[in-house]
Parts: sequence; structure tokens; C-alpha cells
Amino acid sequence: MDKLKKMTENAKGTARTIGEMLMEIGRMSSQAAELVEQDLGDPEMSLEKCADALKEHARKHQSGGCWSCAVFRIDPENAAVKVILDFYKIPVECLTGAAPEPAKPAGGKIDLLDLL
Repeated sequence: MDKLKKMTENAKGTARTIGEMLMEIGRMSSQAAELVEQDLGDPEMSLEKCADALKEHARKHQSGGCWSCAVFRIDPENAAVKVILDFYKIPVECLTGAAPEPAKPAGGKIDLLDLL
């Protein structure tokens, strides 16, 4: 995440905020951190380009004269977070921990509640 940290320090405005959010996402998921680091080498995947995509999404979905979206935590249901995750192709499962649980070893006791 060194590349992301340097880019965030040099970014301004919305791009800097996106960088901060991506660093938090990277702390939550090493898989997400790897995806972002790979993408940051491409100028079309820069923090500024992501900010442009977020602003475009906000303008399309504005209500009245406002086109902002408050972000208080990294919530995959938040519209701004969704746009950022989509831009960098980060699976939501990276943040929700919805990966399948490992299989339990055979043998031993059977818990009838597991059968429900």
C-alpha cells in the first residue's frame, strides 16, 4: 500500500478522500489492497479518475441541488463506497467476509442444529 499512500499524500480534494477510503479498505482486506495496488499503475485507474467517476455518478443521481453522499464508515451498501469498489473491481465479499466457511473435518460429534 506504499504506492497508494504516496498517491494519497499528493492528491487533493475528492481524490485524496478516495485514497484515504482505499487505505481503510486495504486494511480491511489484503485482497482488496492487492487489487488497488495493481490498478494504480494504470493512469486510467488513478485516484483522480475514480473521483471523476464518483462525481459523474453523483450528478446523475442528485436530488434537488445536492449531489453529495456522506460516508461515515466503509459500508458496501453506501452509494459512494459502491462506486469506488466497482471502479477498482473490488468484490464486496472482501469487506463483508461472506467467503464460504471451511468444511468441518469428518467424524466426532454431530450437532443436530447444524442440520437445520
